[in-house]
Amino acid sequence: MSLAKARNVLILGGGASGTLLAIQILRTNTNTTITLIERTASPGKGIAYGSVDPIHLLNVRASNMSAYPDMPDHFVHWLDKNSQDARAIGGENFRFASRLAFGNYLSSELQRLSATAQRCTNIQGEAVALSRSASGIVVTLDNYRRVKGDVAVIATGYEAPTISGLPGDLIPWLSVDGASLKKVESILLLGTGLSTVDQVQSLIAAGYQGKIYAISRRGLLPHAHRPVEPAAIADADVPYGRRLSKIFHWFRTRSEQAAKTGSDWRAVLDGLRPYVQKIWQSLSLEDKARFVRHARPWWDVRRHRMAPKVAAAIDDLIARGRLIIIPAKIISVTPQDNENGSFKVFFRRRGTHAVEAIEVEGITDCTGFSVDVSRIKNPLIRSLLDQGLARPDRLGLGFDVDGAAALIDLRGDAASDIFALGPLTRGAFWEITGIPDIREQCAQLAARLTDPLDTRAVDQGTRARSG
Repeated sequence: MSLAKARNVLILGGGASGTLLAIQILRTNTNTTITLIERTASPGKGIAYGSVDPIHLLNVRASNMSAYPDMPDHFVHWLDKNSQDARAIGGENFRFASRLAFGNYLSSELQRLSATAQRCTNIQGEAVALSRSASGIVVTLDNYRRVKGDVAVIATGYEAPTISGLPGDLIPWLSVDGASLKKVESILLLGTGLSTVDQVQSLIAAGYQGKIYAISRRGLLPHAHRPVEPAAIADADVPYGRRLSKIFHWFRTRSEQAAKTGSDWRAVLDGLRPYVQKIWQSLSLEDKARFVRHARPWWDVRRHRMAPKVAAAIDDLIARGRLIIIPAKIISVTPQDNENGSFKVFFRRRGTHAVEAIEVEGITDCTGFSVDVSRIKNPLIRSLLDQGLARPDRLGLGFDVDGAAALIDLRGDAASDIFALGPLTRGAFWEITGIPDIREQCAQLAARLTDPLDTRAVDQGTRARSG
C-alpha cells in the first residue's frame, strides 16, 4: 500500500504524542480523517499530564512547550488567556507551568481543531490487537469492537509501573490521600528522578509530616534550571561520529569555556539540543550501549531539570532532614509483623560492602516508566511482536523503527502503514521524550500521512538497518 492512498489514520493512544499528531493532521488542509482511540475520556493528558495537582510543574519552560513548531509562543499565549497557575520565575522567557495546565492545553487544542475540521472521531477504549487485511489495518478494541483504517500510529507511550505499599495506592503525578498519611512516620521512594520529586511534593502538600527516604543506585537528583541563554553552536562544530569519550571531552571543554563567561554547562546542553538526535545516530551500537549502561543517569539529571521553585523546595527538605537521599542498591524488603504494617528494607550503599537497614511504613516505586517492548504487558504491543509486525530495538529502549518512525518487522522490513511515536522510538532517536522533540516528530509524520506528493514516505518492503 502506498501512503498516497492513506485517508484514514488510526492513532492508538491519546496521550501527549497521539494528541500532538492529531493536532498536526487536523491543522492541514486535507481530507485525511483521524480515528483517535484512547482509554480515558480526556485525550491529551495521558500519564505524564494527567495530574490533577497544580503543584506538579513541567520541567521545561513554558516558552518551549507549544504544540506547534512554527508558533513557539502558542502555549504561553494560551496560559495568559486560560490559566492562572503558571509560575512566573525570572521573566516571561523563564516561566514554568503545571502539568495540569499543559494537559488541559492539549485537550482544548484537540477539541478546537476537531470542531473546526470535523475530521476526527474519538473512541474511548483500549486497542488490544492490530492486523492487516486486504482493505487496510484492522484494530481490535478491548470490547471486541473492530476499527478499520489505512494507517496505524502506535502512540501508547510509557507503561506505568506497578505501585504498592501505601494506603490509597500512591502513584507518581496523582493526588495523595492526606488522611491515610496522618499516622505514617516514614516512607521509602524508589528512585531519585523527576517522578520522585513529584511524589515528594504531593506528600508534603497533603500534610505528611514524617521522613521520606529516596534510594537509587547513584542517588542523583535532577539539577535545577537556571536562566541561561543556549550557547551558539554551529552544526560544523559538533563532533559527529566520534567516540563517546571524545564527545564527552568536547562537552566538558565547552562547559568550562561557558563557565568563564558567567554561564555554565546548561547553556551548552541547551545549545546542543537540536543536534542530539544526529549525534546519537552517528554513534556506534557499542557506544550507544555504553552510554545507556553508564552515562544515562548523569545525562538524565542534567537534561531533565527541575523548575527553580521545585528545586528550592527539595533542597529545603534535604537541609531539614525531611528528605534523605541514599545512593544504594536494595538487597531485600521484609514485611514486619507489627501494627504499623511496616517494612524493613535492607540495602548496600554505593561503594561499600556493609548492609544497612531502615524501617518504613510505605514503599512507592518512582523509578519511572517502561518502554522496553519485550517486557511490556500492553496487549497491543504484544500483538505486534507476536505477529512479527514489529521487533524491539537492539538497546531495549522501544520499537525498532527507521528514520520515518515506521515499524521494522521481524524480517527487517520497514512498514508503510504502521508507525510509532515518542518514547517508543527512543532507540532510533534517543532525544524523543520531551514535547519539543515529539511535536517535531509529529509534524514530520503528519506531512507524510497527508501529502500524497511527499517523497519522504517509506515504501513497505524497504530493507531497514536495525539499531
